[in-house]
Amino acid sequence: MHLIHPSQLWWASLLAVPILLHLFRRRPGTRRVSQLMFFQTLDKATQESPWLRRLKRLLAFLLTALVLAGLVGSLARVIVSPVGRRLKGLVILLDRSASMAAADGGPSRLEEGLATVRRRLGAVSPAVPVTVVAYDRRPQILCPRTLERREVLRHLDGLGVRPMEGDPAPALVLARRLARLDAPALIWHVSDAPPAAADAAEGEPPADAADADASPDTDAADADAPAAAATDTAAQVSVETILVPMAEPVNAGITALAMRPVPMQPAAWQAFIQVHAAGPTDVDADLEIRLDGRLTGLRKLTLTPGRAERLLLPVEPGKGRRLSLRLSAEGDVLPIDDRVDAFVPEPRPLRILWVARRHGPFTQLALGSLVEQGAVEVFQGDPDAWPSDQDVDVVIFENWLPASWPRDVPVLVIDPPHSLGPVQAVRLQEDGLGVESPRPAAPDHPVLYGVASPRISVTQTAVLKVEGPLEALWKGPAGPLLAAGEVRGRRLVVMAFSAEQSPRFPLLASYPLLIGNAVYWAARPEDEPDRARTRRTGDLVALEGRTLRWTLPGPDGKPRRAETDLEGRWTELDRVGLWETDVGERGSAALLARRETCLPAAAPDGPACGGGESARAAWSADLTAPLAWTVLVVLLVEAYLFHRKAVY
Repeated sequence: MHLIHPSQLWWASLLAVPILLHLFRRRPGTRRVSQLMFFQTLDKATQESPWLRRLKRLLAFLLTALVLAGLVGSLARVIVSPVGRRLKGLVILLDRSASMAAADGGPSRLEEGLATVRRRLGAVSPAVPVTVVAYDRRPQILCPRTLERREVLRHLDGLGVRPMEGDPAPALVLARRLARLDAPALIWHVSDAPPAAADAAEGEPPADAADADASPDTDAADADAPAAAATDTAAQVSVETILVPMAEPVNAGITALAMRPVPMQPAAWQAFIQVHAAGPTDVDADLEIRLDGRLTGLRKLTLTPGRAERLLLPVEPGKGRRLSLRLSAEGDVLPIDDRVDAFVPEPRPLRILWVARRHGPFTQLALGSLVEQGAVEVFQGDPDAWPSDQDVDVVIFENWLPASWPRDVPVLVIDPPHSLGPVQAVRLQEDGLGVESPRPAAPDHPVLYGVASPRISVTQTAVLKVEGPLEALWKGPAGPLLAAGEVRGRRLVVMAFSAEQSPRFPLLASYPLLIGNAVYWAARPEDEPDRARTRRTGDLVALEGRTLRWTLPGPDGKPRRAETDLEGRWTELDRVGLWETDVGERGSAALLARRETCLPAAAPDGPACGGGESARAAWSADLTAPLAWTVLVVLLVEAYLFHRKAVY
């Protein structure tokens, strides 16, 4: 307990007046009268015993002293708070991530935390500077160091939840650095989840440690002095976590969405969806799937808190198509993560340049099957036409290699005649070596997707030297015969066998499948929809446009429009919905954060997948108002006793 205005204590000297009046009282005078009959009918107070009259006078004195003490305490502002006299700085760190918007009909988690901060802020001396920091994906200083409480309250009143994931680690680092400016200092960390036990900020090196090690000629004791001083300053900064979780939150949300082409089916796409839930028991949810506003599917899900539910949905690509996912569950307290809108990618045919001295018929059939599906466009060329001025996505060299290795295009090499650049091949003598059922060294590699390796019989014409970025995919008795990897940012696939000399392999479906997998993997078709893919809110994107138009989900289910002006090249996606610029750039943004969807429970053994123990903030209060009410009550009691009980 301490006083904010101790200079007002001089008013306590007025207590001497009731003390003097109590101690020095005039004795009642004596008058002679002719009869006592009239005085015997007076109030019984005149007939009380002396000890009862002294008790009443003492009670009257105590009530008067209590009134004066309450008035002096109100003027001096008596504070009951763990914040002591030595406190020189206060940093308020506020979590404004998406989970702080959770509410079950009452105030949200952020509103609960702000109410606690306002109540406790009144118990802090006006001489203590306050700094307000809020964080989501990144920390932001809302109110720099100030003594003006009105400015602090104004920033607290204007704070709102941002629909993005929270990252407390860098925010705590920033808060500690700000607190060290006024050490000893205190940090109030308001959040619905406790920070991780292994806090990166705890292991932050002292700010002056680098300066201490910068000069090797400095004396060792002098070099350690700045680091020791910084450590002492850091020790004077304490963090108090004010947790505001819900007792048993129920929530279900979409935590991942990605769309990729189906291998060997370039005209077909599939959406990978991941869903999480939080709650005391399993959560029943409905997932609505809409394509261009039409309901195309409805999935009934039973979600177990702490476990991910994953789905693969077929999506028909097309120009300007939109996919909408909406998850609904009874009792859901956080609607931000219930809906995801995304543009369906618009695939384009891959442009392939096939260079060979003699174009093999089996490779031509394999590429022809891709052309029939509208997946690729193939350009054939002779070695004399290399290098080509064609803008292609991948180049195929069959039984031929150029004089110098191309560095600006992915490459697929079939039956390499010699070594060149990253391709290190040793040719086998005569007609090669027959290999029955080559052993898959990496069976989960995308190039081998759907390829029946045990049924394959090939003729190996060279042995690959796999080192550096290349990885062996098939191995035979003589060594690797199929390898893949990434060289200087470009993918490379090497097939050290001849399709024409192989007895059965070119006639199986595995050969065109292997060629198609190698082409798609090398050309990175998954990077094509990168500009239109669904990003997480808070991501920074580089845009060329000047205006950003948003299509946001409305509360009634109908979309609403919003438009913002872009001031620089980099823009933060701070909303959930579809966006498009005035130059045609487009994409979508959604929360997609497991940490925000899995709301923590107040109980330490809560089943929510965030989990964690709840810390109870220390009690503090400003006694100014209670003391004022106490004075009023005492005055009323004293008046009642004086007029009704003759206490004087």
